[in-house]
Amino acid sequence: MALFFVLIILACLHVHSARSAIGSSEINCASSTNRVVGRIEEGYEGDVEIITLGPNDRVVLEPHMTSIVLSLLELVYTEGDTTAIVRTIKPLDYEEIRPSGEFLSYFISCFRGPKHARQLYVLDVNDNPPIFQSKLYSATVSEATAVGSNVLTVTAIDADATTENKRIAYSILPPVPDAFEVVYDYNNGNIRLTKPLNYNSVQQYIFTVEAKDIGELKDTTTVTITVEKQKQNTEENQEEDFSDITPEDIKDQDGNMDINEPVNAPAFI
Repeated sequence: MALFFVLIILACLHVHSARSAIGSSEINCASSTNRVVGRIEEGYEGDVEIITLGPNDRVVLEPHMTSIVLSLLELVYTEGDTTAIVRTIKPLDYEEIRPSGEFLSYFISCFRGPKHARQLYVLDVNDNPPIFQSKLYSATVSEATAVGSNVLTVTAIDADATTENKRIAYSILPPVPDAFEVVYDYNNGNIRLTKPLNYNSVQQYIFTVEAKDIGELKDTTTVTITVEKQKQNTEENQEEDFSDITPEDIKDQDGNMDINEPVNAPAFI
């Protein structure tokens, strides 16, 4: 009776595994097959494929196109079994898989027989927040800078692989300075001047810029803009410069002398 209940439990566990796997298939070691196991979002951890074998078939898991598969998947199989399970070693990460191709590819290879190619598509999930390259950005700007000029660029990087999930929106958090705005430009945030600066009114602006992706994941950085007074050259300063110049005595060359002598003004009688 005890053995009967053990068999029932094992049967239930097998059914659960088969239902929870992404895909299932039968392998005949007399001929090869090529199929797509399915599609799954990154972060998945568990059974990938349940494989039904013939009584005399023996199989192994081998990489196909890239060796990365051996760090992500394993084959649970004992020689003589009629079932093999491909399962994850760790949660699947799209960013780890993407450099090798659009899908995770592997072989279920028969001993002295054909290879059975499998493709598992792993879908990107927005699981990485944008991260600013610096927690503090600063710049010194002349009060003569033209309105509409970009005075500073801030940059946040999102590690998600797909364009949609890594797109970033930049904004200035309240209190928003009236002299600046942030404009998106090829994943950068350009800090742009919106009104003339006046050194006598404000010498420094400090504000917070936020980077946020489509999934509301975000990061912030602090921006400091120091206003520099415009340098001016006045006519009075120029006259003062000239007043410091003292002319030399006027000299003449006399053919009967070896040196220059000062020219004496003639006496009038």
